[in-house]
Amino acid sequence: MAGQTKKSPERHVFLNVLIVFSLILSACSVINKSPIAELAFIESNENYAKAEVIFQVNLPAALSQNEKLVLEIIDDVTGTYFNPSQYEMAEQDGQNYYIKLPLTIGQKIKYRYLRKSDQLTYEYTARNEPLPYRVYFSEGPALVQDYVVAWPDLPYNGPLGKIRGQLVEKSKNTPIPNVAIYAAGMRTLSSADGSFILEGLPVGTQNVVIASLDGAYETFQQGAVIAEEATTPIMLELQKRAVVDLDFTVRLPDGFNTDLPLRFASNMYSLGYPESELQSGSTTVSADLPIFTKVANNEYKFSLSLPAGADLKYKFTFGDGFWNAELGSNGSFMTRELIVPTADTTIRKKIALIQSPDKGAITINVVVPKTTPSNEWISLQLNSFGWMQPLPMLKMGENQWTYTLYSPTHLLTNIEYRFCRNDQCSQAISKQGETGSVTTSNLPQTLTLSFENWQYLNENTGTTNVDTNAGALQPRTDFITGFELISDFPVSWKQSVNQGLVSATSTGASWMILSPTWTITSTNPPLLEPVPGVDLLWPDLQSLISNIRNNNLQPVIFPRLSDSSDMNGFWVNGKRDGGWWLTIFERYQRFILQNADLAQITNASAIIIGDPGLRPSMAGGTLANNESSNAPENADDQWSQLITDIRARYSGPVIGVISLPDQNNTGIPGWMKNVDAIYVLFSPSLASSKDQSVQSFVSLFDAALDTYVQPLAAQFGKPILVGIDYPSNPIALNGCQALNGSCLSYEKNDFSGQSVDLDLQSKIYNAAFISSARRPWISGFISRGFNPLVVLKDQQASVYGKPASDMLWFWFHYILNKSS
Repeated sequence: MAGQTKKSPERHVFLNVLIVFSLILSACSVINKSPIAELAFIESNENYAKAEVIFQVNLPAALSQNEKLVLEIIDDVTGTYFNPSQYEMAEQDGQNYYIKLPLTIGQKIKYRYLRKSDQLTYEYTARNEPLPYRVYFSEGPALVQDYVVAWPDLPYNGPLGKIRGQLVEKSKNTPIPNVAIYAAGMRTLSSADGSFILEGLPVGTQNVVIASLDGAYETFQQGAVIAEEATTPIMLELQKRAVVDLDFTVRLPDGFNTDLPLRFASNMYSLGYPESELQSGSTTVSADLPIFTKVANNEYKFSLSLPAGADLKYKFTFGDGFWNAELGSNGSFMTRELIVPTADTTIRKKIALIQSPDKGAITINVVVPKTTPSNEWISLQLNSFGWMQPLPMLKMGENQWTYTLYSPTHLLTNIEYRFCRNDQCSQAISKQGETGSVTTSNLPQTLTLSFENWQYLNENTGTTNVDTNAGALQPRTDFITGFELISDFPVSWKQSVNQGLVSATSTGASWMILSPTWTITSTNPPLLEPVPGVDLLWPDLQSLISNIRNNNLQPVIFPRLSDSSDMNGFWVNGKRDGGWWLTIFERYQRFILQNADLAQITNASAIIIGDPGLRPSMAGGTLANNESSNAPENADDQWSQLITDIRARYSGPVIGVISLPDQNNTGIPGWMKNVDAIYVLFSPSLASSKDQSVQSFVSLFDAALDTYVQPLAAQFGKPILVGIDYPSNPIALNGCQALNGSCLSYEKNDFSGQSVDLDLQSKIYNAAFISSARRPWISGFISRGFNPLVVLKDQQASVYGKPASDMLWFWFHYILNKSS
């Protein structure tokens, strides 16, 4: 289906790995414990009541003779595929199976059904997509009745319905955002006003579980009847849990010592769990996990506050949930569980095993290039069945880093490795081809490595030249200067984002535009919702805005649909009839109002409306094939109403956005008359330049501004801000001929085969600034596509760490009359 978010890992690869794991684990030897050591450290013990729960499931068709039906409980701390508990179910009749399981009362499990033969076949949702997991909350003895509606080889084509509702806090009656609603193997999250919509549910009675990602509210569970093409309402008051303090004391195995930090991996969003499947089945980001304080060679302490009654699944690790995590005494993966007590508690635990049994540790020492920025950190990325989430290395000296791998090497034979900066292994890696591999051994191994170059860092930039003679500029202290952040933030952004924000502040910028996103998860009917791992969630956005403010930058909210959404496919494949248009406006309103609330709560300096990707929904909208989008006749009224709705929630300026030049000449939307200012996304072609001098580029930019933008200023009489987006490669000269938010002259972020030209980008930005700032009807200049996570001297538009940034430093300081 168009507009769906796809998971990249191939499931069968991991399933084969699981089979190998199970065979190896059965042969692992038991490690003897020292009685004296056990007496010296008394562990705390949790004994929880259990209840028998019967899982009964109906299948869409009988299994073949060689197949078994299995219920699989996922270990979401170790990783989606790495430590499941599988239970073969008993056949009740040809299409009905059951199993009885003892579950801890207060426990929340993630599970799914699969067919097992010589291969594993996992169930699909009613949307005919892989079902990630179902959720069940154990409250006592119960009968759970589920329906498998589809398999990969047996798609669902039956009737659908939806649930819709709102969550508010009991006694306060305030809305609750960022709470997960689970049903039939699907999930959505409540928005800022507590509302939610879970679309595409199969008809029948479905178990609905509503649980906050940080455990802050009591979990709700109830069966809901889903009717064909109908909406089942759920209006709930959730009780906020009291918070208690937990003090952990952890003892390492006797004789084990390491300089790596001990981390706390868990299933709590507030403790760094991203609530999504990451690279190759990883579920934790090591750099985001809380770190213990080392109080002795083998003893660590850590304190945290958690909601009483929350179901905490956790483990201790010197890496993440998979690498260097604690093991059971026989070398098996383990995950601990704690139902958070109602009073402050001290918890004492001893780790049975860190190092894989009968395997030596692997120490990797690396000397990185001297060009590595001093404020960056180095990560090690490992691959045995796909590149997994990177692990922060330990700094040993100038440009010297180390990491020791202890486990689970007994389950692996060959491990490939590579290095990256600031955890950004999709971009900031060592030069292509500079990877290595190591074969596990029963003896310790030490690898001492070095390499000369990082990919996209060592390009020789020379001295940045600023052309100051292309226009007689005078300081304008009210002129807006700033950057627009990339919208597709990776999950590993939190530990490095501040470096880029510091750099942005140093240029003299005043604004930092951020783009909260939602993803299109259904085309017919249209559905927009936040997807963990793809979109920044409510707490993430508040954290990012706090970072922006702490760096003396003014946050501005520019809501956009996620880059992971297939926008062209969405518009082309959408029904676009009357009911469809009503639905998309209603769904988009939820998204916009969430961001209006965010802007008000965080006191943002402005909110920007009019995502160019939504241009087909405006008057005169077209599709990628140049056909009319058949937008409603009252489209301008619909967008004007959105602005009215925003002003009811947010007291600051509302800015309208438009992309120029417009490939289809669809004109300026009439609703622009209702905004306070206009943000013009403007990167005109400079290909006709007689030479690549700043003077020549200024002339072309002057002509383009007067042709395309000045009439806009004259028509509406509103402040104009110009946002430019030129990549640092020769194709930048083509500029951006906009069509529904995309550049027809080059595919955004795809510059394969193009050389890097940092000097050309700097000249273009130099010219664009001069041309913009000397026009009194232009009130601000924004550099778009700013990636604050790592310095990359690559082909993309981000100027962080490039000569264009130095050039903007000069002009921002000059125009605002700031001292250096």
